[in-house]
Amino acid sequence: MPQNEQPSFAELLASTDRSAVHLETRDVYGDSKWFTAWRQGHRTAWGDQES
Repeated sequence: MPQNEQPSFAELLASTDRSAVHLETRDVYGDSKWFTAWRQGHRTAWGDQES
């Protein structure tokens, strides 16, 4: 390939030898009262259903 030409997307994809995965871990993107409390430094006692 001449130096001034860019490879096509298909050529770039065919030349890959690794992959990356992005995993979303939250079900909701809005704040919840538990997330807001966590951001403010409060920690949940998961064994205590009232916390």
